[in-house]
Amino acid sequence: RAGALCGAWLPAVVGIGAETCKVKGQVAGLSTDFEYPVTMIDLYSDLPFPAGNLVLGGGLGKGRFATVPASETFPDASLKQVYFSVGVPFGGVFDAHVSYHVIRGDTDIPNTLGKKVNLDANMATVGIKVGF
Repeated sequence: RAGALCGAWLPAVVGIGAETCKVKGQVAGLSTDFEYPVTMIDLYSDLPFPAGNLVLGGGLGKGRFATVPASETFPDASLKQVYFSVGVPFGGVFDAHVSYHVIRGDTDIPNTLGKKVNLDANMATVGIKVGF
């Protein structure tokens, strides 16, 4: 997954963030690949320590699941996630971090009686945070 997260946080207050990305892969039982753009609104807490930072958060969002090539249209998926991030500050305003996200969601398969595509995922990320 590749994407971006932008957030606003004040010391001793919970932050709010928005993230977007595109997930690609394969689903067992489907003969085609898939992709879906994801948008999330997150609440998080940034807990600074002398040698690093810990971020704990969660969010709600939507994903627009589609097969590649686009042979079927699926309803938007409601997604939820929890995540944590550990970072090491450097250069005054930067933070190099690793994160782990647990995402849960599903979407209905068109023209079936209640069959769903499970969109659960676990994801590790690496990034740079800029604070000002």
